[in-house]
Amino acid sequence: MNTPFALFIFIAVMQAGSEHYRYKEVAIPESCDNITQMTSTLRRQSLWLHNTMRWAFQNGWYEGEGFPNSSNMSLLNYDCELEKAAYNIAVLCPNNTDPSFNYTGSNNFTGFVEAYANTDLLVHFFQKAYWFWHSTRNTTLVGLTPSESNKAMIPFLQTMVGSMTKLGCAFYPYCNSSDTSLVNTSLLVSYVCQYGEPHLEVGIPIYTNGTPCSECNSSSTSCVDGVLCNYTMH
Repeated sequence: MNTPFALFIFIAVMQAGSEHYRYKEVAIPESCDNITQMTSTLRRQSLWLHNTMRWAFQNGWYEGEGFPNSSNMSLLNYDCELEKAAYNIAVLCPNNTDPSFNYTGSNNFTGFVEAYANTDLLVHFFQKAYWFWHSTRNTTLVGLTPSESNKAMIPFLQTMVGSMTKLGCAFYPYCNSSDTSLVNTSLLVSYVCQYGEPHLEVGIPIYTNGTPCSECNSSSTSCVDGVLCNYTMH
């Protein structure tokens, strides 16, 4: 993939998605488990990044790369239990460079953040993490169905499982220090997003190709922007 061009497209998608405030208005918990240090702003940003990219795919931004419209792509909701699960992974400070189909269901990214207590810096870090996951895509996926040869794409593919309806994310800022009093110092931060089922599997298409929202199941309350099945009220 041409990385500069891919980054240009990613930024364009984020700018376009910023016009769709309804993605920011999906109900976000004010609090989950305080131990995660996530705020409603950080939860909203994590959810918005994922939903904006799903919206972009449904509007044909990546059709030329072999990713056509989905008939059942859902608008994601935020889940506190998944946030807690994400935090339990984040505290392990996992390596983000060796994806495996034996361990699907979450994405992770680890890097340095100056003064992690600064919300704007964390938002930027979350965007950087999502860009990393997004940039792992390529054109080798056959029939929207992953095989072992596609394992390098796992971070991206996990964000595009069509029938997945929820996620939760968390971070741990002490991967290079045990001093939890450090809030305005450059720290190695682990950021994880845990996805609800169904998880990515070898041999199972990530979604069904077809007219957007034509195969939303009966629990969908609406079709958001004509492209995403809305299950966020359930």
